[in-house]
Amino acid sequence: MIRNTLRFTLAFVVFGLASTQALAQELSCDSLAEVGDTASEVRDALYEIGTITEGDEVDMALDELIDGLWMIAEAEGNDALEDQIDAMTEGWEEMDGDLLMSGLQGAINSVDTLLSNDCY
Repeated sequence: MIRNTLRFTLAFVVFGLASTQALAQELSCDSLAEVGDTASEVRDALYEIGTITEGDEVDMALDELIDGLWMIAEAEGNDALEDQIDAMTEGWEEMDGDLLMSGLQGAINSVDTLLSNDCY
């Protein structure tokens, strides 16, 4: 149930980010908040299931989340977020759960910082 909801949420958020021309110019606070919430959902799902199987829903959701986070990092010129995404990607590819989770939490923190600085 969590995975189906997570997959739908990620698909909606990432599609919404990818389909808007405004992303390259300016991210809306709502989009940032959605991606931050989705990243937290992915983190929580990873804690719940413990492992990712290549090609499963969480694996695909993580791939989509990384793509969405890259769009934000590039649009914002945010080097710290890019570093966290690199850590997530490396952890994911190397099957290093600690590095993946550390990068994911760092990305969540970076998105929260963007929200705090730009939206609140």
